[in-house]
Amino acid sequence: MSSLKAHSQTLYDTDYLQWIETTVEKLQSHDYAKVDWEILIEEIADIGRSERRSLNKLYVPLRSLYSYTSLILYC
Repeated sequence: MSSLKAHSQTLYDTDYLQWIETTVEKLQSHDYAKVDWEILIEEIADIGRSERRSLNKLYVPLRSLYSYTSLILYC
């Protein structure tokens, strides 16, 4: 493991916000060689899973509300 990657993982583990800010700066400056792609890809995938869970949590109440509203409107 390179010292750069070790630093990124350490920063990720110790100061998540700083890791995000540093990663954004690297991407904005097109310094792609220094981006910790493994962790970045994992984080993006986690965001996708989190969003999917959030939508699924909304689905049941919204479906119930729709059914209730349909029942009232068509009675």
